Amino acid sequence: MGAGDQLVATSNYDADPDITSLPRVGDYQTADWERIQQLRPDIMVIFQEPSRVSPGWKQRAQALNIELINVRTETLTDIYSETLRLGQLLDQEPKAQTLVADMRRRIDVLRRQFDHQTPVPTLVFMGASAGAVVGRGNFINEVLQLAGGVNVVQTQGWPEIDREQIRALAPQAIFILLSGVPQHVQQQALDQVLAMKELPAVVNGRVYVINQWYTHLSGSCIVDLAEQMAQALHPRRAATDTAPVHQPGSQP
Repeated sequence: MGAGDQLVATSNYDADPDITSLPRVGDYQTADWERIQQLRPDIMVIFQEPSRVSPGWKQRAQALNIELINVRTETLTDIYSETLRLGQLLDQEPKAQTLVADMRRRIDVLRRQFDHQTPVPTLVFMGASAGAVVGRGNFINEVLQLAGGVNVVQTQGWPEIDREQIRALAPQAIFILLSGVPQHVQQQALDQVLAMKELPAVVNGRVYVINQWYTHLSGSCIVDLAEQMAQALHPRRAATDTAPVHQPGSQP
């Protein structure tokens, strides 16, 4: 939302190139409380199931007079509402409202384009392992639908499936979502999928690799991902400018 100057530290996993110079102070399991105490933030944003936030974590934050904010961004609606909530907490409501309005506008463009389009049966892999996939009831499943696809996986959440299950699903298109991994890791992930030569997506050259730092994150960049998926699935209809998507036989 343009409030990056208020960010004093990040998690151990943040890959946003705009914030690589900031100190990394923790993850789901641990926090560098000594460094956090030196930085003296007013707010700490976490993303955890509320029942799994440890009492010790809450106590340490309270002792340092830090307001603990647990965001839940499992769906697009969540992303909108949590963005507005963070805008209020940071005293940046106009910036938050502008960001959400822009996201909604771009999403509406996609929705109008593909509401009446026959959706492409699609499988989405999360990461370099050809087993972890996107199920139903989450933000990536939502943007796949907005991009003119339909998830061949019926299970909720983020299931693991084997090759026999993948073959039975017979996807017409496949996305491999990687989070800015090196070229050799990207190629290994692609090779695993291309080895399943009988899949319709492989036969028809419809395996797409999107290797951006934000592909696994439920934030405003999810709209960029939706536009990239739309460009891959329906290149003649997608009206937005999108980043290139790697297909077999082309240079990533």
